[in-house]
Amino acid sequence: MVHNDDKRFHALGLYRLDGGAEHRVQTIPLAPGESNVRLPLDQPGTYRVRSDQLLWMRGLVLVLGPGEHGVTTAGDGTFSSQLPAGPWNVTLQHEVLGEARTTVDITAGETSALYSELGSSPTE
Repeated sequence: MVHNDDKRFHALGLYRLDGGAEHRVQTIPLAPGESNVRLPLDQPGTYRVRSDQLLWMRGLVLVLGPGEHGVTTAGDGTFSSQLPAGPWNVTLQHEVLGEARTTVDITAGETSALYSELGSSPTE
């Protein structure tokens, strides 16, 4: 759900990300002060939402399917989650650095760690 607290009209582009390419799904008009506008995110995947007018106004939305779990990392990359024991396929995604996939094996009653690297920083 999105809100426009601004005094200007905005048009948001909704894009579905697919293997590095993005496909525009819809344009969402937002009148000044309009609130509770629902985004049509009915398919699992990663979506980008961005303003057609303001480059800094953007975000990523991850829609999970049945049985999937998601977490957001802290600024330093750390995260925690309570998952059932067993092997888990993990996909790490970053808007600039790309994607990495790995598997982590969770043991009941123990803490597991996941270490992975994404692509290099754009400033390196």
